[in-house]
Amino acid sequence: MSSPDESTLEQTAYFNDQSMTENTCQRMLPIDEQQTNRDNRTPRLKVIGPRHPTIITGEVDPLHILPYLRRPTAYLMKSEETASTYHGALRSENKSEWIKAIGKELLAMEKLDVWDIIDLKKEYKLVGTMWVFKLKRNHLNPIIERKANLHAQGFTQTPGIDFSNTYAPTGRLNFLRALIAHACIKKLDFHQIDVKSAFLNAPLNKTVYLSIPQGLSIDRRQYCLRLEKAIYGLKQALLAWYTHLKLWLQSVGFMTCKLDPCVFHRKDPEDLCQPVTQNQSTSMTAKIP
Repeated sequence: MSSPDESTLEQTAYFNDQSMTENTCQRMLPIDEQQTNRDNRTPRLKVIGPRHPTIITGEVDPLHILPYLRRPTAYLMKSEETASTYHGALRSENKSEWIKAIGKELLAMEKLDVWDIIDLKKEYKLVGTMWVFKLKRNHLNPIIERKANLHAQGFTQTPGIDFSNTYAPTGRLNFLRALIAHACIKKLDFHQIDVKSAFLNAPLNKTVYLSIPQGLSIDRRQYCLRLEKAIYGLKQALLAWYTHLKLWLQSVGFMTCKLDPCVFHRKDPEDLCQPVTQNQSTSMTAKIP
Protein backbone atom coordinates (compact mmCIF):
# COMPACT_ATOMS: atom_id res chain seq x y z
CA MET A 1 0.00 0.00 0.00
CA SER A 2 1.32 3.41 -0.97
CA SER A 3 1.84 5.97 1.72
CA PRO A 4 -0.49 8.96 1.68
CA ASP A 5 0.90 12.10 0.21
CA GLU A 6 1.37 15.36 2.09
CA SER A 7 -1.89 17.00 0.92
CA THR A 8 -4.01 14.07 2.11
CA LEU A 9 -2.44 14.18 5.56
CA GLU A 10 -3.09 17.92 5.81
CA GLN A 11 -6.79 17.50 4.91
CA THR A 12 -7.18 14.63 7.42
CA ALA A 13 -5.60 16.71 10.15
CA TYR A 14 -7.92 19.58 9.27
CA PHE A 15 -11.15 17.61 9.65
CA ASN A 16 -9.99 15.95 12.87
CA ASP A 17 -9.14 19.24 14.49
CA GLN A 18 -12.24 21.03 15.93
CA SER A 19 -10.65 24.46 15.97
CA MET A 20 -10.22 25.84 12.43
CA THR A 21 -7.60 28.51 12.08
CA GLU A 22 -7.00 30.92 9.29
CA ASN A 23 -3.77 29.17 8.30
CA THR A 24 -5.52 25.79 7.97
CA CYS A 25 -8.22 27.33 5.77
CA GLN A 26 -5.67 29.02 3.59
CA ARG A 27 -3.78 25.77 2.97
CA MET A 28 -6.96 24.26 1.41
CA LEU A 29 -7.28 27.07 -1.15
CA PRO A 30 -5.39 27.65 -4.39
CA ILE A 31 -2.58 30.19 -4.42
CA ASP A 32 -4.62 32.90 -6.19
CA GLU A 33 -7.48 32.57 -3.70
CA GLN A 34 -5.03 32.61 -0.80
CA GLN A 35 -3.70 35.94 -2.02
CA THR A 36 -7.23 37.34 -2.34
CA ASN A 37 -8.15 36.25 1.17
CA ARG A 38 -5.00 37.78 2.60
CA ASP A 39 -6.04 41.08 1.06
CA ASN A 40 -9.66 40.91 2.22
CA ARG A 41 -8.82 39.35 5.60
CA THR A 42 -11.82 37.01 5.19
CA PRO A 43 -10.96 33.27 5.06
CA ARG A 44 -13.09 31.10 2.76
CA LEU A 45 -13.40 27.31 2.47
CA LYS A 46 -13.20 25.32 -0.72
CA VAL A 47 -16.18 23.01 -1.29
CA ILE A 48 -14.97 19.38 -1.45
CA GLY A 49 -17.23 16.68 -2.85
CA PRO A 50 -19.16 15.62 -5.93
CA ARG A 51 -21.43 18.05 -7.80
CA HIS A 52 -25.17 17.78 -7.22
CA PRO A 53 -26.80 15.72 -9.98
CA THR A 54 -29.67 18.18 -10.52
CA ILE A 55 -29.43 19.95 -13.87
CA ILE A 56 -31.62 22.97 -14.62
CA THR A 57 -33.16 22.80 -18.09
CA GLY A 58 -36.04 24.43 -19.92
CA GLU A 59 -38.25 21.35 -19.63
CA VAL A 60 -41.12 21.38 -17.12
CA ASP A 61 -41.94 18.25 -15.17
CA PRO A 62 -45.62 17.30 -15.76
CA LEU A 63 -45.93 16.61 -12.02
CA HIS A 64 -45.35 20.30 -11.36
CA ILE A 65 -48.23 21.45 -13.60
CA LEU A 66 -51.31 22.29 -11.55
CA PRO A 67 -54.68 20.99 -12.77
CA TYR A 68 -57.16 23.51 -14.15
CA LEU A 69 -59.25 23.74 -10.97
CA ARG A 70 -56.19 24.46 -8.83
CA ARG A 71 -54.80 27.21 -10.99
CA PRO A 72 -55.10 30.79 -9.70
CA THR A 73 -57.71 32.85 -11.51
CA ALA A 74 -56.54 36.02 -13.24
CA TYR A 75 -58.77 38.76 -14.61
CA LEU A 76 -57.98 41.43 -17.15
CA MET A 77 -59.83 44.64 -16.35
CA LYS A 78 -59.81 47.70 -18.57
CA SER A 79 -60.12 50.83 -16.47
CA GLU A 80 -60.99 54.15 -18.07
CA GLU A 81 -58.99 57.08 -16.79
CA THR A 82 -60.67 60.40 -16.15
CA ALA A 83 -59.64 63.20 -18.46
CA SER A 84 -57.40 65.66 -16.63
CA THR A 85 -57.61 68.60 -19.05
CA TYR A 86 -60.01 70.04 -21.59
CA HIS A 87 -57.82 69.06 -24.54
CA GLY A 88 -57.30 65.62 -23.02
CA ALA A 89 -61.06 65.09 -22.97
CA LEU A 90 -61.31 66.08 -26.63
CA ARG A 91 -58.56 63.60 -27.55
CA SER A 92 -60.02 60.68 -25.58
CA GLU A 93 -62.03 57.78 -26.98
CA ASN A 94 -65.21 59.15 -25.35
CA LYS A 95 -64.87 62.59 -26.88
CA SER A 96 -68.55 62.91 -27.75
CA GLU A 97 -69.69 62.10 -24.21
CA TRP A 98 -67.27 64.57 -22.64
CA ILE A 99 -68.46 67.28 -25.04
CA LYS A 100 -72.03 66.48 -24.01
CA ALA A 101 -71.09 66.85 -20.32
CA ILE A 102 -69.38 70.19 -21.00
CA GLY A 103 -72.44 71.46 -22.88
CA LYS A 104 -74.69 70.38 -20.01
CA GLU A 105 -72.63 72.36 -17.50
CA LEU A 106 -72.55 75.48 -19.67
CA LEU A 107 -76.30 75.23 -20.28
CA ALA A 108 -76.98 75.04 -16.52
CA MET A 109 -74.88 78.16 -15.98
CA GLU A 110 -76.75 79.97 -18.73
CA LYS A 111 -80.16 79.08 -17.27
CA LEU A 112 -79.13 80.27 -13.79
CA ASP A 113 -77.62 83.53 -15.12
CA VAL A 114 -74.27 82.79 -13.52
CA TRP A 115 -72.39 85.42 -15.55
CA ASP A 116 -72.69 88.35 -17.91
CA ILE A 117 -70.50 88.80 -20.98
CA ILE A 118 -68.86 92.23 -20.92
CA ASP A 119 -66.08 94.05 -22.76
CA LEU A 120 -62.59 93.38 -21.47
CA LYS A 121 -60.73 96.32 -19.92
CA LYS A 122 -57.13 96.59 -18.85
CA GLU A 123 -57.96 97.41 -15.22
CA TYR A 124 -59.93 94.18 -14.72
CA LYS A 125 -58.25 91.52 -12.58
CA LEU A 126 -59.27 88.26 -14.27
CA VAL A 127 -59.61 84.96 -12.43
CA GLY A 128 -58.60 81.90 -14.43
CA THR A 129 -60.77 78.84 -15.05
CA MET A 130 -60.26 75.13 -15.52
CA TRP A 131 -62.41 72.10 -16.28
CA VAL A 132 -62.66 69.21 -13.81
CA PHE A 133 -63.92 65.90 -15.17
CA LYS A 134 -65.37 63.06 -13.11
CA LEU A 135 -66.75 59.58 -13.73
CA LYS A 136 -69.92 58.70 -11.85
CA ARG A 137 -70.33 54.98 -11.12
CA ASN A 138 -73.04 52.89 -9.53
CA HIS A 139 -72.64 50.30 -6.77
CA LEU A 140 -71.45 47.68 -9.31
CA ASN A 141 -68.71 50.06 -10.59
CA PRO A 142 -69.85 50.53 -14.22
CA ILE A 143 -69.81 54.12 -15.46
CA ILE A 144 -73.29 55.62 -15.57
CA GLU A 145 -72.46 59.28 -16.22
CA ARG A 146 -69.59 61.56 -17.17
CA LYS A 147 -69.61 64.92 -15.44
CA ALA A 148 -67.77 68.14 -16.22
CA ASN A 149 -67.59 71.05 -13.78
CA LEU A 150 -66.17 74.47 -14.49
CA HIS A 151 -63.92 75.60 -11.63
CA ALA A 152 -62.43 78.97 -10.92
CA GLN A 153 -58.73 79.10 -10.11
CA GLY A 154 -59.15 80.53 -6.64
CA PHE A 155 -55.41 80.92 -6.14
CA THR A 156 -55.51 83.79 -8.66
CA GLN A 157 -57.96 85.81 -6.52
CA THR A 158 -56.79 88.89 -4.64
CA PRO A 159 -57.93 89.50 -1.02
CA GLY A 160 -59.98 92.66 -0.66
CA ILE A 161 -60.61 92.95 -4.40
CA ASP A 162 -62.63 89.93 -5.46
CA PHE A 163 -63.18 88.27 -2.06
CA SER A 164 -63.19 89.16 1.64
CA ASN A 165 -64.64 86.62 4.09
CA THR A 166 -64.31 82.95 3.22
CA TYR A 167 -65.25 81.05 6.39
CA ALA A 168 -68.49 79.06 6.25
CA PRO A 169 -69.81 76.83 9.07
CA THR A 170 -70.15 73.10 8.50
CA GLY A 171 -72.60 70.83 10.30
CA ARG A 172 -71.10 68.68 13.04
CA LEU A 173 -71.53 64.93 13.05
CA ASN A 174 -72.84 64.71 16.63
CA PHE A 175 -75.80 66.95 15.75
CA LEU A 176 -76.59 64.73 12.78
CA ARG A 177 -76.56 61.68 15.06
CA ALA A 178 -78.84 63.46 17.50
CA LEU A 179 -81.20 64.31 14.64
CA ILE A 180 -81.35 60.66 13.56
CA ALA A 181 -82.02 59.55 17.15
CA HIS A 182 -84.75 62.19 17.49
CA ALA A 183 -86.37 60.96 14.28
CA CYS A 184 -86.40 57.38 15.59
CA ILE A 185 -87.96 58.38 18.92
CA LYS A 186 -90.63 60.65 17.39
CA LYS A 187 -91.20 58.30 14.41
CA LEU A 188 -90.39 60.99 11.88
CA ASP A 189 -89.34 60.56 8.27
CA PHE A 190 -85.64 61.08 7.53
CA HIS A 191 -84.57 62.53 4.17
CA GLN A 192 -81.19 63.09 2.56
CA ILE A 193 -81.17 65.89 -0.02
CA ASP A 194 -78.36 66.63 -2.46
CA VAL A 195 -78.67 70.02 -4.13
CA LYS A 196 -77.61 69.96 -7.77
CA SER A 197 -75.48 72.89 -8.91
CA ALA A 198 -75.72 74.31 -5.41
CA PHE A 199 -73.07 77.01 -5.75
CA LEU A 200 -74.55 78.24 -9.03
CA ASN A 201 -77.63 79.43 -7.11
CA ALA A 202 -75.74 81.60 -4.62
CA PRO A 203 -75.24 85.30 -5.49
CA LEU A 204 -71.90 86.99 -4.83
CA ASN A 205 -71.32 90.12 -2.77
CA LYS A 206 -68.05 90.96 -4.56
CA THR A 207 -67.47 91.63 -8.24
CA VAL A 208 -65.43 88.85 -9.82
CA TYR A 209 -64.20 88.97 -13.40
CA LEU A 210 -63.61 85.63 -15.04
CA SER A 211 -61.58 84.82 -18.12
CA ILE A 212 -63.43 83.12 -20.97
CA PRO A 213 -63.37 79.37 -20.25
CA GLN A 214 -62.51 76.74 -22.81
CA GLY A 215 -65.60 75.55 -24.63
CA LEU A 216 -67.17 78.98 -25.15
CA SER A 217 -66.80 80.38 -28.64
CA ILE A 218 -66.10 83.92 -27.45
CA ASP A 219 -63.02 85.97 -28.24
CA ARG A 220 -61.15 86.15 -24.93
CA ARG A 221 -59.02 89.03 -26.19
CA GLN A 222 -62.06 91.34 -26.35
CA TYR A 223 -64.51 89.96 -23.78
CA CYS A 224 -64.59 88.55 -20.26
CA LEU A 225 -67.23 87.29 -17.82
CA ARG A 226 -68.60 89.12 -14.80
CA LEU A 227 -69.81 86.60 -12.26
CA GLU A 228 -73.22 87.11 -10.71
CA LYS A 229 -73.34 83.73 -8.93
CA ALA A 230 -70.71 81.60 -7.24
CA ILE A 231 -68.97 78.76 -9.05
CA TYR A 232 -66.78 75.94 -7.82
CA GLY A 233 -63.26 76.93 -6.90
CA LEU A 234 -63.99 80.45 -5.65
CA LYS A 235 -62.71 81.09 -2.16
CA GLN A 236 -66.05 82.53 -1.03
CA ALA A 237 -68.24 79.96 -2.84
CA LEU A 238 -69.14 77.91 0.25
CA LEU A 239 -69.94 81.01 2.32
CA ALA A 240 -72.13 82.37 -0.48
CA TRP A 241 -74.08 79.10 -0.64
CA TYR A 242 -74.56 78.94 3.14
CA THR A 243 -75.77 82.54 3.28
CA HIS A 244 -78.19 81.97 0.41
CA LEU A 245 -79.61 78.79 1.98
CA LYS A 246 -79.86 80.40 5.42
CA LEU A 247 -81.82 83.39 4.10
CA TRP A 248 -84.23 81.11 2.25
CA LEU A 249 -84.85 78.89 5.29
CA GLN A 250 -85.47 81.93 7.47
CA SER A 251 -87.91 83.30 4.90
CA VAL A 252 -90.10 80.19 5.25
CA GLY A 253 -90.13 80.26 9.05
CA PHE A 254 -87.01 78.38 10.17
CA MET A 255 -84.80 79.54 13.02
CA THR A 256 -81.08 78.95 13.45
CA CYS A 257 -79.96 76.79 16.35
CA LYS A 258 -77.87 78.66 18.92
CA LEU A 259 -75.48 75.74 19.43
CA ASP A 260 -74.84 74.99 15.75
CA PRO A 261 -75.46 77.51 12.95
CA CYS A 262 -75.98 74.65 10.49
CA VAL A 263 -79.03 73.30 12.35
CA PHE A 264 -82.42 74.92 11.65
CA HIS A 265 -85.73 74.14 13.28
CA ARG A 266 -89.36 75.06 12.79
CA LYS A 267 -92.16 73.84 15.01
CA ASP A 268 -95.88 74.21 14.44
CA PRO A 269 -98.91 72.02 15.30
CA GLU A 270 -99.02 70.33 11.89
CA ASP A 271 -95.36 70.01 11.00
CA LEU A 272 -92.07 69.37 12.75
CA CYS A 273 -89.14 69.86 10.42
CA GLN A 274 -85.45 70.07 11.32
CA PRO A 275 -82.86 70.35 8.53
CA VAL A 276 -79.11 70.03 9.05
CA THR A 277 -76.88 71.46 6.31
CA GLN A 278 -73.49 70.02 5.39
CA ASN A 279 -71.85 71.79 2.43
CA GLN A 280 -74.04 70.91 -0.58
CA SER A 281 -76.14 68.21 1.12
CA THR A 282 -78.95 68.60 3.62
CA SER A 283 -80.43 66.09 6.05
CA MET A 284 -83.97 66.63 7.21
CA THR A 285 -86.55 65.08 9.53
CA ALA A 286 -90.23 65.79 9.07
CA LYS A 287 -93.66 64.38 9.80
CA ILE A 288 -94.86 65.09 6.29
CA PRO A 289 -92.60 63.49 3.64
